[in-house]
Amino acid sequence: MPSSFSHAAVGFTVAYVALPRPKRTTGMLWAAACCAALPDLDNIGVLFGHPDLADYLGGHRGFTHSFFFAALLGLLVAYRAGALKGVVIAAATASHGLLDAFTTQGPGIAFLS
Repeated sequence: MPSSFSHAAVGFTVAYVALPRPKRTTGMLWAAACCAALPDLDNIGVLFGHPDLADYLGGHRGFTHSFFFAALLGLLVAYRAGALKGVVIAAATASHGLLDAFTTQGPGIAFLS
């Protein structure tokens, strides 16, 4: 199963490859890395003794792993930082679900949630 670090590495790489040199700032690279690991926050209830908390978002690998969530996050960034950066953040976030889809663990990914 991909770890948070491998998800972040893929998000970092997506931003590094997709952004032209003037827009490839350190902050943008780190933002893409964080957004690529962000979908696993749906499982944070386990840390606080509430493993059923993720059920409100469709369970682990539910809404936060969907392309819709990635698009919403991308639109939010595009509104504040520009279209290209929004597309990069959406792609980095969507990469999380794609990486998880290569595993055999869990019920699957709700890409269209």
